[in-house]
Amino acid sequence: MNRLNQDIRGIRVRRGEVSNELEVETVRGKLMIGTGDRIQFHGNDRKAGIYNGSLATIEKIERGWVKAQTDTGRTVAFNTQTFKEFGLGYAGTVYRGQGKTQPEVYALYDNVFAWNARTAYVGLTRHQNRVELYVSRDLAPNEIALGEQMARKFREEASLTYATRDEIRERSKGREDDGRTKAKDDDVERKAEKPEPFPREQVDALRRLNMTEYARDVHGYSVEGNLFGAANRYRLARADGKGGTEELEVRQASDGHWTFRDPADRNKRGDIFDLARREGAPNLEVARHDVAAYWDARAKGQDLSVFKGTRSRYDILRAEHEKALRDNGKDKADDQKVHIRGRSPDKDRDRDR
Repeated sequence: MNRLNQDIRGIRVRRGEVSNELEVETVRGKLMIGTGDRIQFHGNDRKAGIYNGSLATIEKIERGWVKAQTDTGRTVAFNTQTFKEFGLGYAGTVYRGQGKTQPEVYALYDNVFAWNARTAYVGLTRHQNRVELYVSRDLAPNEIALGEQMARKFREEASLTYATRDEIRERSKGREDDGRTKAKDDDVERKAEKPEPFPREQVDALRRLNMTEYARDVHGYSVEGNLFGAANRYRLARADGKGGTEELEVRQASDGHWTFRDPADRNKRGDIFDLARREGAPNLEVARHDVAAYWDARAKGQDLSVFKGTRSRYDILRAEHEKALRDNGKDKADDQKVHIRGRSPDKDRDRDR
């Protein structure tokens, strides 16, 4: 996003549409701004009439003070020495554009995983007159593949979904009976606290990790570079256990994100977490934690051989989860038999009366 903003600004500077430039320090680093620049606020200053997410055009810069007109027609002024929560506003994420309307929208499909059904709806309905979507065939070879990718709906899964029954019981220990009947195991499973979600910034950082190194160290792939003569493309290969070879194509996008796709089925693609899921990670949270643990160990120079058993651990997790489900179903069936065959003494007394 920063690159888009800088490139657009550079064009406007060369055209003479931006003047009286000033270098300022913002919360995101040093930034050149000038009269005519588009900016977006990333924080609030209610006394000045500045609100997070608002867009404005700079009208005047004088002695560190900036006077700008917002897209709603208000005039605001702020001192760049004291208010630093702003940046260029030529391009922004779909998330930032939510709730806003623009005469024209130019959307860039630069990351398969940033676009899904929700993102597409928001990103392609911000315009009044015109919207254009720019898509690389490296990401979507045709309109059908693009439609399938943009129609995806994601559901975040909690690690408790794959916890064994013993783990669920262990989590419920220490909860003393305060006069109410203790929750049954199936109630504990439904009501147990969810694990802390991964921060958005950390997820984005992990998607920028070198996927070829992760695939080699953890999942046993060999790596071949310069695929199709491109420095940012690689081929992963390993024996498939059936006398053949399993291959994946990997590329690093201009924004630093890594993605893979299956050359046998180009609609099968994903990021580093999807690769972990492909290798057997039972859910998204497990995939994220394992990728993070691997990269932390690598950064600290620790032994990486412990990660080579990841696939086996995933198989164990799934087997334990399936067993827990079977046991839970058996216990419920036994409880029903007891209620059918047994009879409460209180009910017997009531019947005799």
